[in-house]
Amino acid sequence: MVKEIEVEISNILAAWYWAVEHEKLTDLHAAIEGLYWFAWLSKYHEECEKALRYAIETLHDEQTSDEYRITYAHALAMHGIMSIWLGHHQRANDELVESVARLRQLPNARRELANAVGGLGWSMYADSKIEAAKTLLYEAVELDQETEQFELQAWIYCLLGNVTKQQGAYEECRQWYQQALALGRAIVDQRTIAHALCELGWQATNRGEYVEARNYLEESLFTARSHNIVLFEGRALAELGQLALARGELEAASTYFEQRLVLSRNYGKLPISVSVALIGLAQLHTAQGDYAQAANLHQQVSDLLTEAHQERSSQLLASMGKLALHTGHLAGARLTYEECLAISRQSGAHVVTAQALIGLGRAAMGLGEEAEARRHLFDALQEAINIGFAPLLLECITAAAELFATDGDFIYAAHVAALVKNHAASTAETRACANKLLAQTRPEVAVETFALAAERAHDNKLEAVASKLANKLARSHEVAAHSNRHDSLASSLIEPLSERELEVLRLVAAGKSNRQIGSELYLALGTVKAHLNHIFQKLAVQSR
Repeated sequence: MVKEIEVEISNILAAWYWAVEHEKLTDLHAAIEGLYWFAWLSKYHEECEKALRYAIETLHDEQTSDEYRITYAHALAMHGIMSIWLGHHQRANDELVESVARLRQLPNARRELANAVGGLGWSMYADSKIEAAKTLLYEAVELDQETEQFELQAWIYCLLGNVTKQQGAYEECRQWYQQALALGRAIVDQRTIAHALCELGWQATNRGEYVEARNYLEESLFTARSHNIVLFEGRALAELGQLALARGELEAASTYFEQRLVLSRNYGKLPISVSVALIGLAQLHTAQGDYAQAANLHQQVSDLLTEAHQERSSQLLASMGKLALHTGHLAGARLTYEECLAISRQSGAHVVTAQALIGLGRAAMGLGEEAEARRHLFDALQEAINIGFAPLLLECITAAAELFATDGDFIYAAHVAALVKNHAASTAETRACANKLLAQTRPEVAVETFALAAERAHDNKLEAVASKLANKLARSHEVAAHSNRHDSLASSLIEPLSERELEVLRLVAAGKSNRQIGSELYLALGTVKAHLNHIFQKLAVQSR
């Protein structure tokens, strides 16, 4: 249908301008939403934005009746909403605030008020004013129900999903999108269906439920393509690319990202849309080891955003930071991840925040700054535990295990690596890191102990391991600080206690038995006794 309409674009716009100039308010009022939805479905964004602006300018001084006032305020709201997805947030906010204020004074404009309040909620969300956005969106849901605008109600459900996603309330986010999907199916609103399926697919990918994710995303793509909904066709392609990348299906990822890029360049050419496709391709080339091409794609994105007067996104910076780690540019990686962290925290991109902290931890590790690495990885674990996404937790505990291996704690590192290697939610990249860590620790650990670590890994719950690892990082940081504060005590010893011995000593002081110490530190009973003998010798004592 949209393709047929696009053929008649000149006639549609000519009819629009005629209706404005001849003050055909009945025709114009109905056409406002039609023009907005036409812009949403087609690639004629700028033309439709100009047409709405023309109506606003023409009607501004002609508000001699409630009919004029309602039509003007409605055009103002629709133009404001369109301005949001064209990236003109401040102008959009001003127009929507004015529209809502005008419509609240017109008792016969409840339908138009619902549109304007929902749009203002979206504008507040775009400006990261989350609580104000939620208040407005809740009001919009009630207005949509009152005026029986169910398509708008479904759209507001999706916006509430976005808002709660930014808050990091991912379960609530999923519930909003499930409601949107149910309502979309009930009223046969294909835009809502494609949108909700795409977001539910994103959630499933990030939870490590890859089969469910593929089902959601493939249905989203099919729905969007069947009804020529270009925006969500692009979103579905991008998310399918990320899913394929997570699974190590690089050829499929390449196909999805390339299709997304072609679509973005052909329809609308919005910088953010093109940049998302280019970032996906850069991540793919990094995974393939084609670092020069990845760097080239990052530069293309930076140039594109500069030309559009937009800041570099946290997603771009995370991709650049990972490339710097892969190429050994550790100082550059640290600077990039620091910038990424600041932006992701400000924008509420919680997953990217955790990834930036992991990157900072790995950069510090490579630079030999173990205290910094511990601090960043502890923060990353806390963030990942709060989020609760299994692939992110697995990536985080792998990085922490790498740090413990650096400290010589090969048994614990092997235990974590074995868990990660065999976990169904591990991404291809994280599993590769776990395999590398297992290869590193195997020569350092007795065969029986290595086998025991692998066996125990099967029985452990991911969340429990992550929490224990966070505590372990916190304790080792405290131990290091305590050790630094008591250098004089250490210097009085014949030989200072090792970090592992300090951990054992702390548990002895807490009244733990040898068996309990072994269980908590993943040590064999004989190893615990050996550590205690060394501690007693160094402290010149006979027993506990």
